[in-house]
Amino acid sequence: MSRTRTGTTALAGALALTALGVGLAPTAAADGPAVQIKYSVKVTGTTKNVGGKLLATCSAGKGGTCTLSKTYSVTRTIGTDLGISRGAVASSISFSRSTSASVTAACTSPKFSSNSQVYEAYAQGTRKYYKVTKKTYVQGMLASTKTSGTLSAFNPTGVKCVMR
Repeated sequence: MSRTRTGTTALAGALALTALGVGLAPTAAADGPAVQIKYSVKVTGTTKNVGGKLLATCSAGKGGTCTLSKTYSVTRTIGTDLGISRGAVASSISFSRSTSASVTAACTSPKFSSNSQVYEAYAQGTRKYYKVTKKTYVQGMLASTKTSGTLSAFNPTGVKCVMR
């Protein structure tokens, strides 16, 4: 009998909430128009073997050599605009969404011809240029199209060592 009473109480409570409209009120999305946003990314240019950040230097006296040998964490930059996520851009341009990449310097300098020379290690990678287009649809109809200015992304792929 107590089971029936509990069931009746629960049912009465549910009916009371239903009468008050709790749980049955339409959501704001049901009142407003259905909005859908679609992004696209168009690559406008690619440059490979681009020099990046200076990672390390070494020097030696005239006639000497030096070695740069170390692994570095280099920032992977990905520009965004119009609300598109970093991951969506990365996927569209075939870059990892990770914010950094490990690159290893393993360079031995040629012989120094003067005491003022410096051997330098730079991050090297691929830079891509692109534009993002955002299309907004309301109830299935195109309502607006916006296109960003040119954005860029840098993907570290290695190290380049140069004598200066």
